[in-house]
Amino acid sequence: MILLGLIAIACPFLLYQLYKDPKKFFVNKEDYLMLPFLALIWIAFFYGFFKIRSFNHSMSYTFSIFCYYLVVKYLIRREGITILTLAKYAMISTIVCNLIVVVDWFLFNIVGVAIREHFTNLSNGTSNMTYYYQTFFYSVGGVGEEPGGTASLVNILFPIGLWYLYQRKKYNEQIFYILLHIVNSIFLASAAGIAFMLIALFVTLLLYKLDHIYKYVFYALVAAGIIFCIYQFDIAGGQEFLDKYASYMEEKITLSDRNASALDRKIKWQWAITDFSNSPFIGNGPGHGTEVHSTGYFNTYLTLLADTGMFTFIIFSIYYIIILIKLNALPDGDRTFFMFALLCQILHSSIYYVYYHEPFWFIFIMIQLLYEKRVRGETVDTPVQFV
Repeated sequence: MILLGLIAIACPFLLYQLYKDPKKFFVNKEDYLMLPFLALIWIAFFYGFFKIRSFNHSMSYTFSIFCYYLVVKYLIRREGITILTLAKYAMISTIVCNLIVVVDWFLFNIVGVAIREHFTNLSNGTSNMTYYYQTFFYSVGGVGEEPGGTASLVNILFPIGLWYLYQRKKYNEQIFYILLHIVNSIFLASAAGIAFMLIALFVTLLLYKLDHIYKYVFYALVAAGIIFCIYQFDIAGGQEFLDKYASYMEEKITLSDRNASALDRKIKWQWAITDFSNSPFIGNGPGHGTEVHSTGYFNTYLTLLADTGMFTFIIFSIYYIIILIKLNALPDGDRTFFMFALLCQILHSSIYYVYYHEPFWFIFIMIQLLYEKRVRGETVDTPVQFV
């Protein structure tokens, strides 16, 4: 609501600047792809089911791209904010979100105090859960609507904060930062949050750190050894906990029919493919999946295909390819962290609607700005400017 208020106040100024000098909003050439992308979104709206829900979803794409992406990047340049400053606040955001999860988990599971009930309301739709019982403890939702939502956002920001600490050579702080995120992931008990973070890390290491893979294998073996000892000797009841946790994770990751949530996602994805085949070129209209199937398809990319058609999907795929090319051109000390973050974004988007949250666009902004700095030979602690 604060953001909406600020945008409303600044809108005349922003529109004037956009009219006067549109190149300041489209400094990066790939940003022009957002114009046909949004045009196709609205074409899908007019040729779709044309209801208020479709209008709301069309506006969500427009608002996200304009406010979370173009305006944010314009303001970063206008105010001369440094990339290191942006990464610092990504780190602070991650720490705050993770601490809220840890505090909430301990208060509810150990003390019995439910602080989440004071800022969520199931009846008006601000959240679809308070606490989930996972057979071994109650997981918390953190600052998101549910654990998966919180995990998706902090997983995107986490590597950016890690990059900041790496740039500042704060190695002791890195250890605390990583451990806090691991604890947060366990307490959220989001199978996707844990699995996607590990997959993104593994792929990133294979791409850019293959020559150091023996070190990471050693760390993995040490961690596996500790877990094995806890299980084998049933330390602090660890055997039952690990059995239940492993079973839960296996059901979710494999989309087992035994898990209601996993089965529900599998059915939704089948709906998306069917709906896409009914109108493959311009889609069925933004929000069609939510209108027809209650909660939609729970997949950002399948939603684009089914709701807005293949051309919209192709344009966004081209944009992704350009971002990946820029990312791959970064120095090793940069691309490792940002590939980790981008892979987390891509993976989480495959099972969740992430596009209308700022972190989804923030990783694009960071890669673009960092690429500019490295190409021009500038340091990351100098102000970002119009080019």
